Amino acid sequence: MAKNCCRYFTVSLVPVAALVLTILFAGGVLILPILYSELVKQYVYGVVIDAGSTHTTLYVYRWQVPTSTFTHSHTGTVQQMYSCPLTHNNSTSVNSYAGDPSRVAEAYQACINTSYGEWYQSKIVPIEQRKYTRIYLGATAGMRLVELDNSTVSNTLISNIQANLKNPNLTQYKYGNASILTGSEEAETGWIAANYLRNNLTAFKTRYSSIGALDLGGASTQIAFETNETVPSQFFKNESLFGVNYNLYARSYLCYGENQAYSRFLAHLINVNRNITVNVPNPCLFNGTKIPAINSSAIYTTCVNHTVGAQVFGHKLTPPPSLRDTVSFVGTGNTTQCKQYINDTFNNFCNYQNCDGFVVPPVSGHFVGFSGLYYTADFFNTTNITFTSSSGWGHLTNNVDTFCNLSSDQATPFAKDQFFYMRCFSGYFMSFLLVEGFGFTEDRSWSVEFKLKLDGVEESPTLGWSLGYIMEKSNKLPQDPYSEVRPYTTVDLVVGMIILSILCAIFIVFFFLTFYACKKALNTRSGYQNI
Repeated sequence: MAKNCCRYFTVSLVPVAALVLTILFAGGVLILPILYSELVKQYVYGVVIDAGSTHTTLYVYRWQVPTSTFTHSHTGTVQQMYSCPLTHNNSTSVNSYAGDPSRVAEAYQACINTSYGEWYQSKIVPIEQRKYTRIYLGATAGMRLVELDNSTVSNTLISNIQANLKNPNLTQYKYGNASILTGSEEAETGWIAANYLRNNLTAFKTRYSSIGALDLGGASTQIAFETNETVPSQFFKNESLFGVNYNLYARSYLCYGENQAYSRFLAHLINVNRNITVNVPNPCLFNGTKIPAINSSAIYTTCVNHTVGAQVFGHKLTPPPSLRDTVSFVGTGNTTQCKQYINDTFNNFCNYQNCDGFVVPPVSGHFVGFSGLYYTADFFNTTNITFTSSSGWGHLTNNVDTFCNLSSDQATPFAKDQFFYMRCFSGYFMSFLLVEGFGFTEDRSWSVEFKLKLDGVEESPTLGWSLGYIMEKSNKLPQDPYSEVRPYTTVDLVVGMIILSILCAIFIVFFFLTFYACKKALNTRSGYQNI
C-alpha cells in the first residue's frame, strides 16, 4: 500500500504540482499586476484653474472611487491636494491679456508644470493618472466684463485657452473645458463648496440644514442660499448632490466687486470735485494722507464709463475735460462723508427690496462670507465673531470707525499694508453690501461669519467656487479610467511577483512535507513486512 502511495505521489502528483506552479506563475504575471493597478486607479484627479479678475490660481483635487462598478452617478468626496497662485510680471489674471490674447497661456502655464510635481511628491497627480485627469478653466467676472465690452476679444482669449489646454506639448492632462462662468454658476458653486466643507453635504444621502454663501471678488459679488420661494429662472438653480436635491437662489452682482466698486467710487469723487484737478479730496482716507498718482484709465474702467457701467448703475461716469492723465487724491479723514459718498455712489443697488421687478427672497439662517469679505473682516479683527440679527453689525462698524478716525500719524504703522489706501472704503463698502444690498437687517433672523477655511486647518480646501465646480463635475464625468485596462508598470510586476513567490514557497513547503510523510510511511511499512 505504501509503495502504491509513493508511486502515486512521484508519478502523478509531481507533474500536477509542476503544472499548477506553471499556471500560478503565468497567471500571476498576467493577473496580479492588473489587480494591483486597479487599486492604483481608485482615485480620480481633477485640475481646476480659477481665472479670477485679479488672480489666477490652479487647484488639484482628487476623490476616491467606492467600487469598481462605480458609475459616477454619485458626487465625489473631494480633497484638495495642491494649489498654485500664479504671479507673472504683475499680470495675474486672464483678462489682463485682453490686449495680447496670444500670450494668455502665461497666466497659468507655470502652475500646470508645477502641478506634476516630482516622483517623491505623492500629493501631486501621479504619472499614470495624468492622461485620465481632466483640466478645467473657469473665468469669472473679469472675463464677463471683457465679454460685455468686447465679445470678439473674449472669444479670442477663450479660444486660445482651449487650444492651449488641448495641446499635449503644453499639458499632460486631458482637456475638460474652458469657459466663462455665468454669475449664477459662480454663486452656486461657491454655495456647494461652503456646505461641503461644513459637512452639510455627505455621501449618505442625508439632508442637513444648509448655510448660505457670500462671496466678494474683484469685479463682482455673489450670494446663494436655499429657498422655497419662486425666483426668476436666471437666478434659480436645482442642484443634485449625493442623491439629494436643493433649490437655490444664486445671484452675482457685476461691478460690485471690491476693485471695480473702488474705481467707481474714485470717479464719483472726481465728479463731485470737477473743478479740482490736483489732490482730489478723499473722505475715506486719513487726513493729509496722499495716494500716489493713479492713471486715469485705471479709474474709468468698464464699470465706470462704458456701456456696462450704464447698464448696472443707470448712468456712466465720464471724466471731466480738464482731467489729467494721472490723478492724485488727498485724505480728509471725514468718516461721515465717506459713508455718505459710498451710499451716493451705489444708491441704485439692485437690492433685497426690489430687484428687476421682483422681491429678492429674504435672507434667513446661517451664512458664511469668504474671499474679499473674509480679508476685510480679518483686517478689522472680526473673523472670530458670529454676527446675528439680534446683535447687529455694531462690532464691525465700531472697528471700522475706530481705524478710520485715526490721525495720519497714528495710521503710519499700517502704511506698509498693500491695501492701506483702500481699507476705510472696503470696511464701509462691506457694511453697505451686507445691510443695504443683501438685506441683513435687524428685522430678520440670520447669522453671518467670515472664514477663509471653515475648519481652520491650513491643509484644508480653500473656500471658493472651484471646489464646488469640481464636485459638480464629478457627478457627470465619464468612466474613462475604469473601463480601460492599463498595462502594468514595473512596480505592479514587482508586487505581483512578490505575492506569487510567497504562494509558491507555501506550495513547495507543503510538497516536501507530503513527500517526507509518504517516505516515512513507506519505510515503516517495509520494516513491518521484514518481521
